[in-house]
Amino acid sequence: MTRTQQALCWALALIALALSVSTGLVDRQAAEPLFFAGPVLAYLSITDRVTCCNPFRGARA
Repeated sequence: MTRTQQALCWALALIALALSVSTGLVDRQAAEPLFFAGPVLAYLSITDRVTCCNPFRGARA
């Protein structure tokens, strides 16, 4: 997947969450932490800055 496709998937997920809160399917208090954590998780999963296996560039796992 390209970065653009990954970003679109994250955007779709956050929009779906917002719509589900506005229609009452999900409680606002339950969804509020996801509105803060969602963009952070999206950034970390899309960028190449940090990975689970190799946190330092050039280092070997």
